Amino acid sequence: MTGADLRWIPRDSVGVDEQIAVLAAAQHGVVALTQLRAIGIRSGAIYHRVRCGRLHQLHRGVFAVGHTPRPRTLKRIVATIHNEPPITRSHLEALMRDLCDQHGLPRPEVNSMVEGEEVDFFWRAQRLIVETDGHATHGTNVAFERDRARDARLTLLGYRVVRFTYQQLTYERDHVAATLRGLLSAA
Repeated sequence: MTGADLRWIPRDSVGVDEQIAVLAAAQHGVVALTQLRAIGIRSGAIYHRVRCGRLHQLHRGVFAVGHTPRPRTLKRIVATIHNEPPITRSHLEALMRDLCDQHGLPRPEVNSMVEGEEVDFFWRAQRLIVETDGHATHGTNVAFERDRARDARLTLLGYRVVRFTYQQLTYERDHVAATLRGLLSAA
């Protein structure tokens, strides 16, 4: 950068912008609001960068740095920012199967139809439904609202619906197993 290039950048932001660039380079060109705050950027400075076109808001709390990605890559980018790998049904099924086996829990039905809705995991005798939520798939406002309406409908029909995140299935397995054990024995 030359001296002329630096005139439009506030003096104290040169090092911070370099930090943002390094962070974004490792994450498909995007950063999270929490990451910006962690390196000391305040709301006014974030707003300034948005106005100047250096940050582009993609999703609540997620910004592209210097560009706007194509929509088809947005899910992958948001998942990266939220520390989730691309998650497949088979991956979630394997996590749940392994969790049940490790903790002596009965295996559920997988991808079953219940009252016209496909559910991730279902213990028929206990009328227990478990949905697994990755942020990339369930993190939008539309998905959030749809999921809650569906849960309420199934609850009214006499099912218990519980949601676990990918992070919980991966890093809080004992808690998930204890919750399932309690729900399965309460039926």
